[in-house]
Amino acid sequence: MNKCPVCQETLTIVEYEDQRARHCSRCGGYLVKQNRLELIRRLDRISKSRLKADAALFRGSTEQRLKCPQCFRLMRKQEIDLRVFRIHIDVCDRCSVVWLERGELALVQLAHEASTRFLDAKEFQRRMQELEASPERLAAFQERLASMPRRSEVMEYLFDDIEESIFETIFRNITGPRPYL
Repeated sequence: MNKCPVCQETLTIVEYEDQRARHCSRCGGYLVKQNRLELIRRLDRISKSRLKADAALFRGSTEQRLKCPQCFRLMRKQEIDLRVFRIHIDVCDRCSVVWLERGELALVQLAHEASTRFLDAKEFQRRMQELEASPERLAAFQERLASMPRRSEVMEYLFDDIEESIFETIFRNITGPRPYL
């Protein structure tokens, strides 16, 4: 049975963004598999207001190194830059788990949701939903897409241009500068 590395409370299994995690009901920390942390970070099913409320409970990362709840070895501190400030999460490479203190998981998600990459992806999803909702617009889009040059045609055009430039450079280096007419 896993115990909280901060307060020794028994960790309970919970679903967080549809991913399994262990949670401490006393101190509010989460124990998450490293690969699940990346999935959780990218998901946005939890409302922004709830994430902000959870993030408001963050009181800073612990300074001391904590013991892994699974193998009891000291975990390493890993700094995560959230642009506005940095947090230090605890990582056990042997067990592939991460300990996040109260509010840290919400901060990680909020930072990702504020990133340009996330906002661009959301805008793309919104536009695709609009496109799929209108059969006329979708048909027009597909028609325009079909009329665009294929990748192979674009690459051939680019390589022909590059090939000509390379040939001219080699020729100039061999024969000297070209006389201008």
